[in-house]
Amino acid sequence: MVTKDAQGAGRFEPLERLLARAAGERQRLGDLICATHKLTPRQLADALAEQCDSGQKLGEVLVAHGLISAAERDVILRFQEQQGRAPSEAGGALHLGTLLVARGRINQQQLDEALARQQASGRRIGEELVAAGLVQAAQVSFDLALQRALVNNVLLAALALAGTPGPGGVHAVAEPLAPPAARARIDVACSEALQVDLQFQEASLAVSEDDLARGYVDVPSGSRFCVRGKPGESYLVEIQPSAAMFDTAFVTGLGPTMEVSPDAGGVTPLVSAAVPTEHALGYRFLLRPGTQAGVYPWPLNLFVHPL
Repeated sequence: MVTKDAQGAGRFEPLERLLARAAGERQRLGDLICATHKLTPRQLADALAEQCDSGQKLGEVLVAHGLISAAERDVILRFQEQQGRAPSEAGGALHLGTLLVARGRINQQQLDEALARQQASGRRIGEELVAAGLVQAAQVSFDLALQRALVNNVLLAALALAGTPGPGGVHAVAEPLAPPAARARIDVACSEALQVDLQFQEASLAVSEDDLARGYVDVPSGSRFCVRGKPGESYLVEIQPSAAMFDTAFVTGLGPTMEVSPDAGGVTPLVSAAVPTEHALGYRFLLRPGTQAGVYPWPLNLFVHPL
């Protein structure tokens, strides 16, 4: 299906859906472009200086110097317009409150009540939830970082659909798909258009004396799952630490090797769900000093985010 924008140019429906998923506070145009790695901070500073001298709009300056194309500028401007809207006005999936519900921080009723209180208080939704004692400030900060990473991936995907491919590897964070024997190891946000079939997930991590002597544990095949979806659907996979027994975990099988620390997870680039995709993940855990030999609960959670 093809829709028309205000200028009458053809736009495929997947692009419209991606633009509708813009979330978070409205960002300045220059910051959005820098986030796509199409512009360096120095180039932005020079363009802003020229803007002040010429009176032109920033987008016009960047296009005139060939730093971005007119098509890229238009997509980013439309994306910017969508930011800051309420979940009911936009796609909603990447709204902070919706992410907190999807990640199990709060439930939907708590979010609805906080949104109602927010109308009177004027606080941000994260501040409202912290004030109510429902989440900790550190949790909100973590999920805001996740939101920024997911939003950036959506913008890159929108640029690619508009015929302006973005860079190929953005690191960030995601949630648990759960096999019966290892609850809360992998999860998928609700989506009628996306199906995740878990084939295998390690429930524990065994650390031997030999592993301690090497300083790391290798798990060549710790997770296997398949994602199926309808044409036009996409998803991200997030990995979140659930234990602090390692210094760094290296994860393969999701594109570029992902580095995960006990304080921060990682997010894959956008993946198309049009063709069933098998994911087989391998892990290397660099052990923290003082770790003892034994069997530990699996220290990572996986999350699949439909987009």
